[in-house]
Amino acid sequence: MSVIALVDWQSVGHHQMYLGLITKAFLEQGHQVLACSPKPEALQEFIRRTIPQAEANLVTQQLTERHDNAAVIQPFREELTAKGARRWEETLNVLNAATARSGLVPDFVFFPKLDAWLQGIWTSAAAERFPYPWSGIYFHPLHFRQPLAYMPLRRGWLEPDAVLRTSRCYAVAALDEFVAVKLHRKIGKPVFHFPDITDESAPDLSLPVVQEIQRLAKGRKIVGLLGALEDRKGIFTLLEAAKKAVGESYFFLFAGESVMGESDMKKFIAGSKKAEENCYFQPGRIADEKAFNSLVALCDVIFAVYKGYPFSSNLMTKAALMRKPILVATGALLESRVLRYRTGLAVPEQDSDAVLAAIRTVSGADYTQSVQPQYETYFAQHSREQLGHVLAGILSASGI
Repeated sequence: MSVIALVDWQSVGHHQMYLGLITKAFLEQGHQVLACSPKPEALQEFIRRTIPQAEANLVTQQLTERHDNAAVIQPFREELTAKGARRWEETLNVLNAATARSGLVPDFVFFPKLDAWLQGIWTSAAAERFPYPWSGIYFHPLHFRQPLAYMPLRRGWLEPDAVLRTSRCYAVAALDEFVAVKLHRKIGKPVFHFPDITDESAPDLSLPVVQEIQRLAKGRKIVGLLGALEDRKGIFTLLEAAKKAVGESYFFLFAGESVMGESDMKKFIAGSKKAEENCYFQPGRIADEKAFNSLVALCDVIFAVYKGYPFSSNLMTKAALMRKPILVATGALLESRVLRYRTGLAVPEQDSDAVLAAIRTVSGADYTQSVQPQYETYFAQHSREQLGHVLAGILSASGI
């Protein structure tokens, strides 16, 4: 039985769900887990509910919530700070404190979101001093999808993947399967395609919010934009499509927490008034994963035509789980997946006419029969079972 330490300073968005599922997978493999998180009680409750026989093998350490919006490597901003190096030092301090309290010494450290440990000056040196073998999920290796500014100057400690070449990193994971191949060639170490996992809770169509949406939809096909509501998520493109679809048998659902500024919110409210009869805005954070899954199951079409987003999204996993066609933006990873597995259509960003045309296509009576979507095949590549296989492979490659 090995001791696996998990470290994540964030709990918002996908973070808590990822931490819970990864913890559960390691426990199922017979390991002890030392989990450092801002919400240890929520993690303990999840493990108590889903794998109670392994609860004694979980030890937690409280962290203070920290938000790292470092999805994109900023030229000579993040690189010229020592934030990454300090993160390695802080991680070691946290693990030392957890060891002193619990008596557990990590055999291996896994970072559910590795990006914040990769940037900045002196980061490679700090990672080299870190005494434990480690790995993690590289969420946003943007330089493989888009050229970075000042790329000729990104050498040595400014090279985006320099930390991954240090001696205690034996393998790494990436959500983007195409990037995983390129990254492997670049660093010469195993790079695993990490499944974009999601909570698989069964939907509950008896929830009051679901019943209310069904009542308002009046039998029309429901097109849903779910999760954080903002311009980046294509909210105004879908709103324009909704206005053009007035009189057709579609109902447009905008459900989730608004992260729009005041001007964008005013713009959205003004626009939605022009499509009142076929739009519904359900404000506020979706209660939990079960409620989220229930909304996905309720929809006939899932909207994910995000602006300037070249990365993975586990909304596609949820859509496949519920066998719902999904619309994504052209030109990046999600389009490649949609085309390969035939689970929806890709349309240009900010093109409401193309969005409406795609909605009509994927909601057509003969669409599923004619296209034969491979929902089950796609979901299998991003399931909890696949998660276990990948984590076992990473541990094996790391000598654990």
